[in-house]
Amino acid sequence: MLAGQIVPEGVSITPAQKRFVLITTSMGMFVGMLTSIPITITVPTIAQAFGVEVPTAQWVMTAYFVAQAATMLPVGSAGDILGRGRVFLAGFVILILGLALTPLASRIETLVLLRVLQGVGSGMIMVTALAICTSVLPPSQRGRAIAAVMLGGWIASGAGQPVFGVVAQYLPWQAIFLIILGPAILGLVMALPLAKLVPERSNHAFDFVGATLMVLTFGTLVVAVGHGQQEHWESVHTATHVGPLLLASALASGLYILHARRSPNPLIPLQLFRNLTLVTASITNVLLHMTMLMVSFLIPFYLQNVLGYSPITMALLFVPMALALNLMALPSGWVYDKVGSRIPCTIAMILGAALLLSFIQLTETSSLWQVFPRLILSGVVLGLFVTPNVSAMLGTVASQHYGLISGFEQTTRNVGHAMGVVLASTVATYYLQSPGVTATAATYVSIIHGASLVAGAMMGAGAALALLRREPRQRRSREWQAAQTVSATG
Repeated sequence: MLAGQIVPEGVSITPAQKRFVLITTSMGMFVGMLTSIPITITVPTIAQAFGVEVPTAQWVMTAYFVAQAATMLPVGSAGDILGRGRVFLAGFVILILGLALTPLASRIETLVLLRVLQGVGSGMIMVTALAICTSVLPPSQRGRAIAAVMLGGWIASGAGQPVFGVVAQYLPWQAIFLIILGPAILGLVMALPLAKLVPERSNHAFDFVGATLMVLTFGTLVVAVGHGQQEHWESVHTATHVGPLLLASALASGLYILHARRSPNPLIPLQLFRNLTLVTASITNVLLHMTMLMVSFLIPFYLQNVLGYSPITMALLFVPMALALNLMALPSGWVYDKVGSRIPCTIAMILGAALLLSFIQLTETSSLWQVFPRLILSGVVLGLFVTPNVSAMLGTVASQHYGLISGFEQTTRNVGHAMGVVLASTVATYYLQSPGVTATAATYVSIIHGASLVAGAMMGAGAALALLRREPRQRRSREWQAAQTVSATG
């Protein structure tokens, strides 16, 4: 079926069961996100424990993101075909296995491989969580449902960093992964009934060729970014290592397009991208996460190396940003349910552009109160944008593609994060001029100023693009209700 067609969900569940589905999928988001961004604060401790430098230890995070970026699309499609509840449950099993084995790692290479396993498991959980909640609620409640589910992930992201920072300072690094193991096991127990509550399955075959090409496309792209970042984008290394990886990514992407035109059931039907809302929402998703990454990537350098804050203090400073994001989650979902995504996403990107451009006002002597409000506004921008944009992307397709589009949304988000690192690193390299140059406080300020100009301009372009989307919401709601009537009487 093409985008815009609605098919019966095949199952009718009670309001109490719907609440259970939302709580369980929110728990899945919490566990999945807990293994992601919050782990960054432990990387220096892990590097010290294994006796490696930070460029090597950064693969603890890069390997995780590579695994997610490479597998989220195939996982989403597999959920649509095999059953989202089954894939959701399998994700917990894989994640728990990766977490339980991690404390036994005696080499950094082993830890990196286990982080790949964790990335695959958490990706399976997060992709199918959004697809499951979308499938059991009508479009009139989609925004609030998605906000409730994503709230679990945002709580984990906000609370995880300061908690893990304290644990890393006073306990062995292995304690972090053992702490996550508890919520993961609870999530597994809660996920057991989902296979029966949401048994929807598609009858078309899984596209193994397309999945392989997508794994190569996004996997090599993120690995290329990791290699470039590790060597500070040094010209010879970039030409001999990063360049071929980027070429392989582009080649795999081109081959997929040729394959999708000939395949009767491609992993991503190209017809889906005839929908202007899906296209613009996807591009703005990349732009927002790419530009806002400056806050989480460059601002810590400014706080520590210019203003002199300790790592734990910096982690605590980002808590209000997470709180602001959490507080915006449900209201932005309600706004989407009332007016769609065009207005909130455009406003969010306009605010984001103004915020990013305002970082040019920071100096070597700026006070905490000149930085603090900007961090809070960053959370507001993300909270106002993410829920309506995710809801809009899922609202453009039939229910048989919810898992696929959920995977696509999170893949574009990961690509945005990866390209944000490229953006920040490129600006930093320009001002440092050479990898061996020692940065001064003035250099860090110049890097912040340069990145804010580039990112602010790109965010402004994204705001203009967000205005192009169209969402025929009333028609979609009537079609969903008709499909549910057919499902209940058939």
